Amino acid sequence: MNGERGFFARMISGDWELSEPTIITYTGYEGSTSEKALPMADGGLIISGSLLEPPDLFPNRVVLVRIGPDGGVLGEAIFGTGNGQRICRYITEWNDEVWFTVDGGLQEFNDSGLMQAFRINESLEVEQTFLLPRVDQAPPFSDSLMVGVLDMTPISATRFAISGRFGSTWNPPAAKAVVCIGDTTGATIRTWLPRSSYDQDLTPFLQGLTTAMDGNLWFAMHENAQLGPPSTYSVFEPNRIHVYKVDTSLNIRCEHVLDGFADNAYYQITRIKATDDGGFMLMGARRDMSDPSGYFEAWAQKFAATDCSVGLSEAVAEPAVLYPNPGREGFHLLLNGAAIAGALELLDATGRKVGQVPVQAGQAYFDARSLPAGLYLYRVLDRSGSAKATGRWLKE
Repeated sequence: MNGERGFFARMISGDWELSEPTIITYTGYEGSTSEKALPMADGGLIISGSLLEPPDLFPNRVVLVRIGPDGGVLGEAIFGTGNGQRICRYITEWNDEVWFTVDGGLQEFNDSGLMQAFRINESLEVEQTFLLPRVDQAPPFSDSLMVGVLDMTPISATRFAISGRFGSTWNPPAAKAVVCIGDTTGATIRTWLPRSSYDQDLTPFLQGLTTAMDGNLWFAMHENAQLGPPSTYSVFEPNRIHVYKVDTSLNIRCEHVLDGFADNAYYQITRIKATDDGGFMLMGARRDMSDPSGYFEAWAQKFAATDCSVGLSEAVAEPAVLYPNPGREGFHLLLNGAAIAGALELLDATGRKVGQVPVQAGQAYFDARSLPAGLYLYRVLDRSGSAKATGRWLKE
């Protein structure tokens, strides 16, 4: 607008009437991108995005704008120093607080380019910096850090899921999609790296995870992404989209394959969203590969819960996750599935109970500092005394 870049937002009423636009502009930038908007309890909105600064044309400033229910701008904040690339990927509420994630890091918070989440207050000031989990993987991944984090999906008061990618999109090692479960201590609880025969398996460009109606997670990824060079849009053959339903320990419950080779099409996914009937929706673009000069067209498609069926009968969920195992001081227990309340009992090798702690919302911590080293058995009982999980823990 008049040579300035920025953002706009409009309220849509129940009868589909549009309000006057709220317009926020910035001078001295070559462009702006809006990755996500977060509705607030007061009827307002927080827009998260990035500003492109010349001459590099990289989105190297992160911007947040808070809009009130009447459309007025209540506050704005710009983050990022230096010449590095940084993109505001996601904004969400977790524990009744607002968090946003940044791909590329914010130097003013001494993060050295690592993937981080930031907690902000009502004035959009950063009050807490949180390092997203490190992920140790075998070759071809030479680093244990994700190089691109898309989203931060709350699971419980202490756990969250993130999706992103390993590896370069341009040079070896090839890029691969990854999903991680982390917690408030910064620990990585579980990592899942789906693989295919293609060089590039990537998440959607804006949102790869969404929470299903039953509490599980939907995860989408491109097989054969073909992200250049020379261009993201210079695709040369069809691709496939894989959609998985995974539980909160990343066990696969079922999957759906959208096969572009079957209809000679390339699908570019930007988001996956759960629907209130238990299914999911994919949004992005589609190119008909039978037309050599064809363009990408906007595309969205809704899928039913029954469309996710491949491998459903073979899916077996692990009852619980323990970490660290082995450990020295104690261990955390996270139950898979329903968040029950009950008790965690620890038994020594002879079957004698050596301790018990409560299980709340499917989680518990057992302090084992007073116990001698050795192999122990654990069992989780619900309030009726029924066993929900059993296993072993080794104290070093």
